[in-house]
Amino acid sequence: MYLLRVPQQEQMMIDTFGQQYLEYITRSGRVIPKILSTLSRFFSYILLLKMISVKQTRI
Repeated sequence: MYLLRVPQQEQMMIDTFGQQYLEYITRSGRVIPKILSTLSRFFSYILLLKMISVKQTRI
């Protein structure tokens, strides 16, 4: 049900806010890309923490 309404709602937002909304969705992402982007940042952060931890144990 949710995925059926999204295109209608996005079109309403485009009709109402025009270019401002189009710029907003390029920055904020949509449902699935936003989730994937968040997961990617999360795993990058975890990897960075592990790398820092390994470096500190070698010192």
